[in-house]
Amino acid sequence: MYFSRLRRFSRFTLNFRTKTSQSAEDRRRWVEYRKGVAQSRKQFHDEWLARQRQSSTITVEEREAVEREKASFTANRLENERMVKWRAEKLSVKAKKQEVVKEQKKERHLERLSKLHELRQAVVQKIKDEGDYITAENLDEKIAQALENPRDYNFALTRSGEKLTAEPRKHNLLPTCVISSYNIYIYIL
Repeated sequence: MYFSRLRRFSRFTLNFRTKTSQSAEDRRRWVEYRKGVAQSRKQFHDEWLARQRQSSTITVEEREAVEREKASFTANRLENERMVKWRAEKLSVKAKKQEVVKEQKKERHLERLSKLHELRQAVVQKIKDEGDYITAENLDEKIAQALENPRDYNFALTRSGEKLTAEPRKHNLLPTCVISSYNIYIYIL
């Protein structure tokens, strides 16, 4: 309410100052306005002084309440600091674990690459050692060599890995017959 009245009077004062001819009623209103503003200032100033005096005379209960509040703020601050340290430690441990896992993955990857490189080198060495591989350049030679030197792969192996070669068969021109009660089997040896 005070501000709306102030606004109304401030418009009035603007008009009042800009007009050259002043009526008695306008002057009276202006004087009343200034008195009201002075009274309001005095009242606010008195209240402010009373609050200042009252704040300087704090009771024992109020002082204890202020101390309890400060103690709780301090405890809260200390707890927050402790939690910040705990979180930092937790994050550092997690970062270390992640770093260890990353290093282990890197080592495994390097080991796989080295094994792969060794296998490739072994294959290349085998290819160099063996000259019998068939390539586009020596295809005709290998075909001629295979026709000139046939190999017989018709053999059996024993359990120990020895090669059993078949003895040349003696061909019997007469068939051997076995007669049973149900079927007749003819074996040619």
